[in-house]
Amino acid sequence: MPSNINIRQAHPVERPLIKALLQNNHLPYQDLEASSVALLIAETEGVIIGAIGYQAYDDIALLRSLVVDENYRGQSIADTLLNYLLNEIFYPQRVCSY
Repeated sequence: MPSNINIRQAHPVERPLIKALLQNNHLPYQDLEASSVALLIAETEGVIIGAIGYQAYDDIALLRSLVVDENYRGQSIADTLLNYLLNEIFYPQRVCSY
């Protein structure tokens, strides 16, 4: 994994970049801009290399999308995004892993 990877909430202006990443990987993207999907991104040197989308409903959530740029696959970026979502967003009081 790149040593300088950053996981954070996506800004609204980044949605078209995430949409393109999903589209380039043959994943659903059509309702991304019109829906209530929250997005986290993985970035390195200012470049978005992965994203995870989710919709929260009270104390449960629906995982919507998980994508990693093909040039960065095999480096545990998907694991990092999912663990960040679980540990920092949904269950910050306890550590989860799958």
